Parts: sequence; C-alpha cells; structure tokens
Amino acid sequence: MALSKIQAESMNLADTYAFSGTVSGDNNDIVKLSSSTSSSNVTNVTFDTITSTYSSYLLQGSIVATDGQNSSVDIYLRNGGSDVGSGNTGVAIYQGELINRAAVDTPVGDVLNGDNAYLRLPCERLIYGGSIFSFTVQFSELNAGLLTGQTNLANPINRLIRNGWYSYSYQSVSASDYYGGHGWFRMDNPNANLTNITGIKINSGASNFVKHNVQLYGYVK
Repeated sequence: MALSKIQAESMNLADTYAFSGTVSGDNNDIVKLSSSTSSSNVTNVTFDTITSTYSSYLLQGSIVATDGQNSSVDIYLRNGGSDVGSGNTGVAIYQGELINRAAVDTPVGDVLNGDNAYLRLPCERLIYGGSIFSFTVQFSELNAGLLTGQTNLANPINRLIRNGWYSYSYQSVSASDYYGGHGWFRMDNPNANLTNITGIKINSGASNFVKHNVQLYGYVK
C-alpha cells in the first residue's frame, strides 16, 4: 500500500515500509561515533574515529581503577594509528582546574604547564584504587586544529591550537570523601604540522581499568 500523506495529528508505523528516497530535515546535532564497555582489565581504550566531518567532539564515561593501585586517566591524541608525542613535532598540553571535596567547600587549584603530551585527569591528584571516576571532556577543533596568528610571545610563530574543557567526580587518595572538579586545556602544536588528528587513546596512568564505559560523540558542523 502506497503511503501518500501523513496526517499532522498522528503517524501509524505498525506496518512494514520501504524508504527509497532521501529523508531531509533537522538532523541530530550530536552523533555517537564510538563506545567501549568492559568489566575486565584493560590498560587503555582507543577510538580511531576522528575525521574532518566534525570539528568538536565530546568524550564521556566512567572507569574503575585497579584495587590498591592509585591512578589517573591520561588522554593522548593519535595520528594515523600512533600516539602523538611531545616537542616540536608533537603537542604541549597546558591545563588548569579548580576542585573541591565534599568535606571542604573551599576550592583549590592545580595546573600543568605544558609538561605532558597527554591530558591528565585529575590534573595533579590521583584516583583512589578500586573507586569510580566519571568524566566529560569537550574538544574544540580536534581534527585539524585552529591556526593562530603571531602573538606577542617571545620568538612568535604560528601554532595549531586545540582548546577544550572538562569536568569529573571521583574519590581521591587524600580523603575518604569525594572530589569534583572542572578544568580547561590547550593543546599547542608549535610547528603547525598536526593537521590531521584521527583518534584519541584513554589510558590508565598507573594501573588498569577493571571496569569502564566510555563513549565518543561528534558535533555536526
């Protein structure tokens, strides 16, 4: 039976229909690209699904660190199936965050000043072994980066920049109650040669993920 008109009030799909044309209209603004779930030990989770189709990406998930082994979540950029390193041909990642704990309402700050080739969560503290760590990371201009002009820095050069921000909650090693934090980061490529980031790796800083549930989304341009 041909379907020639859909009434504004209702649409009955209790039948089998074959669509042969193109459906147009308001598409979803965020698309799920990759996901990974496990209840057994893994050292990292890799998503090599970043393309020029999207400029901004959202990473979110939860991990449980190995019992008795304090750790962190370290997020590496990838290019052509390999992790991006640091230095003139890689990235220098700057980040800062404000955190507080359930027993103390005064926030404190932590920073990392370009020391790592990876984004470290939490910035300078550790996740208590055996506890859950939940996080959300927003990446801007992740695939190609955004070329900056020369600034008033010493020896100014053009740079490819990937900015972003993140939030998390977790149990830290320094107290039995819970922490929460929010931070920013800048991924600086000094020689402007990393024009094609194709993946990210979520790495366990010092142990395994005994459980994890992680997803990567892309924002439609």
